[in-house]
Amino acid sequence: MTAIPSAVLIINEKKGIEWKNAKADEYLSLQNEPLPLDKKINDDGFCSFLSSLLPHKTNSKQSDDSSIEQTLKFNQKTLHCTLIPIEANATMLIAHDMTASEQLNVSKNAFIANVSHELRTPLTVIQGFLETLSENELDRALQLEFIGLMYQQSERMLDLIEGLLTLSRLENDDSPIKLPVNLSKLMMSIIKDAKALSKTHKMDTNITDDVWVMGVYKELYSAFGNLIFNAIHHTAGGTQIDIDLSVDGGQAVFFVKDNGEGISGEHLSHLTERFYRVDKGRSRKTGGSGLGLAITKHILARHHATLTITSEVGVGSNFGVKMSCINPPN
Repeated sequence: MTAIPSAVLIINEKKGIEWKNAKADEYLSLQNEPLPLDKKINDDGFCSFLSSLLPHKTNSKQSDDSSIEQTLKFNQKTLHCTLIPIEANATMLIAHDMTASEQLNVSKNAFIANVSHELRTPLTVIQGFLETLSENELDRALQLEFIGLMYQQSERMLDLIEGLLTLSRLENDDSPIKLPVNLSKLMMSIIKDAKALSKTHKMDTNITDDVWVMGVYKELYSAFGNLIFNAIHHTAGGTQIDIDLSVDGGQAVFFVKDNGEGISGEHLSHLTERFYRVDKGRSRKTGGSGLGLAITKHILARHHATLTITSEVGVGSNFGVKMSCINPPN
């Protein structure tokens, strides 16, 4: 019982503790004073559960073997507790920590709700256009306009699905095959695509030659590309964007900085969460799925790199990355 990964206590008829394992102290924060268990724990729900030891208290779920079960919130944990009679004057209390499982269920429910919400809007738009096209005689120009708008919405759904599949792959593939990657050349390729993406932003670049890292080229392109493309998508035309890659103390140091409208402080810690958007309306207009920074965070973590985000409203934003360099291969 000492090795069981749950709290285990033997309680006598006066609710005194005859024996307990280490997890009991950890989960229940028990004091050393020789007091009954219900006096050691200052929690109404837990004490009410303990009162089930008395024959006339049967509020909890009673099973055929006379054990009593209840899930309780206690000490910032979710504990599934079971009282099991083991002899005439003794009862075993087992408390299993369900906190992680409960958090996982909450995350799953939130994930399903978010995906449903993200898909509902484009599907509703497409459905509306299809109904209009099927029920009305429209001229060719208007038909083509509707078809174009439906195509944009379908692209948005495909981007969302691709992002979800990418996240799933990253989370389930713990040991990617890494090869030497010339980060300097990769960065120049991203910058070329970024300049093609916008002709109105002002870009200054400072890329040190022959910066090499160990990694997966496609993943690193996605991570750094998200950071640079976001600087374009989420700032107005004419914004100054600075992109820098250098080496400092054996580390590749990257940053993309803009002088756009900036992000207020309460949003910064949430930016890498799935589907999180600072400005939901603007992000949807630019086609953002809310997954880009979540993907970037996962990729960088897989490459033992760190991501830093600083921003100030009215001043701009700075997204930085540090990761270990390697010597150029022969």
